Amino acid sequence: MAGETLKHSAILGPFVQAGQCLMFLFRMLAGLRPRGEQILAILQQTYLIGARSLVIIMICGFFVGMVLSLQAINALEQFGASDQVSLLVGKSLFRELGPVLTALLFAGRAGTALASEIGLMRATDQLSGMEMMAVDPVSRVVVPRFIGGVIAMPLLAAIFSAM
Repeated sequence: MAGETLKHSAILGPFVQAGQCLMFLFRMLAGLRPRGEQILAILQQTYLIGARSLVIIMICGFFVGMVLSLQAINALEQFGASDQVSLLVGKSLFRELGPVLTALLFAGRAGTALASEIGLMRATDQLSGMEMMAVDPVSRVVVPRFIGGVIAMPLLAAIFSAM
């Protein structure tokens, strides 16, 4: 009987986690009520997430563009199309490489900072204290950070592609 339970948990486990993530997303979107304090928190988080990630995004965008253009000019010289390097680099960075690398850098830099901040709040029972005071921690803590990331990510991708 115990082996059968393990099989069911191994099979159903990912579906349960996906359902929990979906319920959390719905709870987060339900907590989005643009009030003055929440709009201020969203703007603050957009600045903190975007401005703190800006330096690494710009440096990586600059160097990725240089390496991509160096590799492209060597490849295109063989076909006599070295004048098309800027078009190739621009389109490939704007369409494919820029958003993907920006998302990876964003997840590495801002994602870990947000996860550790919320994890520390959980470990020190700050979130439980908010619930005790009848303050929804999802709408107060998570929603501004999520919306700030949603606003900052396309701006960072555009800056990465521009570099």
